[in-house]
Parts: sequence; structure tokens; C-alpha cells
Amino acid sequence: MHAVIQKDYNGIDSIQTVNISTPKSSIIGALVDVKYVPVLPWDIKNEKGLLTQMHTSSLPKILGYGFSGTIHDNNIFGPTRGTRVVGASPNGTYAEIINASIPPYVFCCRIMCL
Repeated sequence: MHAVIQKDYNGIDSIQTVNISTPKSSIIGALVDVKYVPVLPWDIKNEKGLLTQMHTSSLPKILGYGFSGTIHDNNIFGPTRGTRVVGASPNGTYAEIINASIPPYVFCCRIMCL
């Protein structure tokens, strides 16, 4: 699986696409096949190292906060496989499959232009 990884705070040259293992599902999260990710102000500030006091995640890490896509694999509480969703994930979203680990941050979509 491909993901966009930030390895340090030295600008865009510190960002690379790498192969990583597919995340495992958790009891409260849902695996999402990511279709689109926005580039949010949060992402740009995070990449520049301007938010290091707000969070404790260490480098290297997957970039991104927002996403849209479809449920790849669900837990007992979440939407079913194939459901279109949008949301946010503090674990990074610039990857082919993510673990959306905070259920209130995943929203089902009735109409979505994909």
C-alpha cells in the first residue's frame, strides 16, 4: 500500500511516497479506501513544523487530516463495507487505506461526486 510520509520538518523535500503495510482494523475504527484528500491549512502548517506543540506525534508519519472514500472493512459499530464516507483522522490520510479510528469523525454520505 502506498502512503505519503513526512520524515522531517525540512520542507517539501522531506515528503516521499513509500510502501507500507496495510493498517489493521480495530474494534472502534473502520478501514477506509481513500479516494480524495484535501490539502488543508492544518496539513501545510504541520508539514512546516508549526504545530509540534499541539500534538505529540513523532516523525516519520503519514500526512493529511481529511479524507473521502468508501468503507473497506467495518467494525461492529460503524458503517458497512462500500458505504461512502467523509471524515478526519489524526493518524494521517494520505494513504490508499486508512484506519479511521475515531467514529464520530466519520460521516456517511448519501450523495457524493466520486
